[in-house]
Amino acid sequence: MIRKLNRMKGLVAGLLSAFMVLGAVAVAPMGLQANDLPVPNISVDTDDVLTWNAVGAPEGAQITIIANHATTILGATTALTGSINLRQHFTTGTHNIQVQVSYGAETRTNSINWTPTFENSNQLVAPPNPRVDASNVLRWDTVANATSYRITWGNHQIDVIQNHWNIDFSLFTQGQSVTFSIVAMAQGLTPSAAATVTWVVTDATMPTPTISITPAGLLTWTGAGAQIVRLYRNNSAIWTSEAAITQIDLTDHTQVIGIGDQNIQIRFLNANGTPASNLSNTAVVNLTGLLPAPTGVAITGNTLSWTAVPNAVGYRVYVGGTQRTTQNITGTEFNLATLNLSNADHNIQVRAMGNSTTTRNSPLSTGINFRPGAVGTPTNVNIAGTNLSWTAVSNAIGYRIYVGGTARTTGTEITATNFNLATLNLAIGTHEVQVRALGNNTNTFDSALSTAVNFEVTIITLDAPANAHLRDTTVLHWDAVPGTRGYTIYVGGAVRSAPTTATHFALGTLSLAAGEHSIQIRALGNNETTLDSPLSTPVTFTVGATLPPGELPSLWAQEMVTTAVNAGLVPQQLRINFTQATTRAEFAALSVALYETVMGYTIMGRMQFNDTIDVNVQKMGYLGVVLGVGGGNFAPNDPLTREQAATMLARLADAIGQPLPMTPAAFPDNSAIAPWAIVQVGQMQGAGIMVGADGGMFMPQGPYTREQSIVTLLRLFDIVR
Repeated sequence: MIRKLNRMKGLVAGLLSAFMVLGAVAVAPMGLQANDLPVPNISVDTDDVLTWNAVGAPEGAQITIIANHATTILGATTALTGSINLRQHFTTGTHNIQVQVSYGAETRTNSINWTPTFENSNQLVAPPNPRVDASNVLRWDTVANATSYRITWGNHQIDVIQNHWNIDFSLFTQGQSVTFSIVAMAQGLTPSAAATVTWVVTDATMPTPTISITPAGLLTWTGAGAQIVRLYRNNSAIWTSEAAITQIDLTDHTQVIGIGDQNIQIRFLNANGTPASNLSNTAVVNLTGLLPAPTGVAITGNTLSWTAVPNAVGYRVYVGGTQRTTQNITGTEFNLATLNLSNADHNIQVRAMGNSTTTRNSPLSTGINFRPGAVGTPTNVNIAGTNLSWTAVSNAIGYRIYVGGTARTTGTEITATNFNLATLNLAIGTHEVQVRALGNNTNTFDSALSTAVNFEVTIITLDAPANAHLRDTTVLHWDAVPGTRGYTIYVGGAVRSAPTTATHFALGTLSLAAGEHSIQIRALGNNETTLDSPLSTPVTFTVGATLPPGELPSLWAQEMVTTAVNAGLVPQQLRINFTQATTRAEFAALSVALYETVMGYTIMGRMQFNDTIDVNVQKMGYLGVVLGVGGGNFAPNDPLTREQAATMLARLADAIGQPLPMTPAAFPDNSAIAPWAIVQVGQMQGAGIMVGADGGMFMPQGPYTREQSIVTLLRLFDIVR
């Protein structure tokens, strides 16, 4: 009996142990085995939305979506039915999409091959994953090729270039439910469909402030110390502090508060501008009888002056917002030297004092900067478009521009009294701009910063290049566009060039067919603060019949000579007699055509020779491409030799600024090449410009025909253009 009892105890213990092990793994519900998992049903509609259905899978089963056997585009989710827009992940190509349902160690998979239905469309993808994060910032994933995004809700619309927006709580009320719609945009592409997200304005996290206002208009609060504060009048936000403060002098805000009884409230804010408290209690202020702030505040030397305020019993001077004169000043001038200020910038303001019975103290005047021992502070600072201007300061040796208190022009100082702010490439937004006059640091010091002016930078479309015209028949010129990063050339509405920073372009480099062509230019933006311009007014460029009838070059040279003529490299008088020997003057004319086409401007310098007044010879002499034959002569009508041609071509490449690599000459008749030409002949051979005559010989003293001259100049053109 005892043995049977012990055996039963052992059996029970074993069963308990097994049960504990089973308890550590997932167990399918009664009547459903793990290997009975359903294969998920999947489909993709014409909008590229993948839908899955794994109904029948046990509770706790998970869905995973994998693309191309490698990329997880949806992590494990317990949603047994659902959908996802595949356009958020792929825009082109064919992809294998797998949907897996798993439970315990069991997995069932279904897959489908999918190609985006819109891959040949120019519509942008809807912004993926729209959300509002814990810091109350609206965010979404970046959309390829998008240059900006449009956010809308209700009757509001905001355009941004980044993939987030710091929500402005002044536009909403506590507890409000808001649905944001986000659309991706780019020039030349169709805007995306809208992505939406709903957000509820979060509750406040700090105690509600309790405010009180003194008869003099000083607002204080209880419930917290120094805070970032937003001020409300009659339930509307009118001002927000830039930093944490402990009180507000309402007399400094009379323009937005007004006179008569006004209901005032405040709210504490977080550092990112989101509400940190509910609105305070309401306190009433009446600023009737408030004196106006002094105007006409100016500083000459150390003398501060202002315009008298009617009914003022005196004035007080403030430095950096702190009162520095404790007794009323009865006049309208004050000697700042008596304050013993340091040699630094100081913001000076004046307050008119009331009699405390029928008149109240004024708000502080507009501030003016002062630096002891300095030259005068620039005045009349103004912005028109992107042009910043100011009045000249006596004894200043120059000026420096400050943005947000930071110097943005250093090194070469500005000596004019204007400056193009577009050259600073400032970010989108409002920027505070100031000017400082510079002293000589011997008996004068730099001035205080001028009164600040605001400069608004928005994303703008650049102006189309103006004054497009042809010069020398084949070189397109136009006026520079401020703020551009470069230009592209369009022919017949299609882009035909890589970006260039120059304001000219040699149309011969495009190898256009014979006939008329419509040429336009587009200025390129940076896609952050500037967008590409519209196309310029078209210019008609005619590629004429390339060669006169009956005046064809040799068969081997016809195609290259035709290309050179179309590129504007062959003067009209040299488009005949192609097998005739080239003279030294004719080769100079061909060289001038190549140089001016590549460089985009006319050579203005001249070098005189005794035996010719040919302007092309004089131009090439000025550049050092030709040196003459001695005694101040050039011998313009002498036949050009092959070694002379090699030397001129090498010097021409040097003059253009693209010298050819040094390569030793390797012709069988090297010994016949003059010492003064051997290096340049090697450069020509190495660059493939002159490859030798019959039998591989160079024949340095042999004549050089017009067609040979044109072909080798075209080869050099292809290298240096």
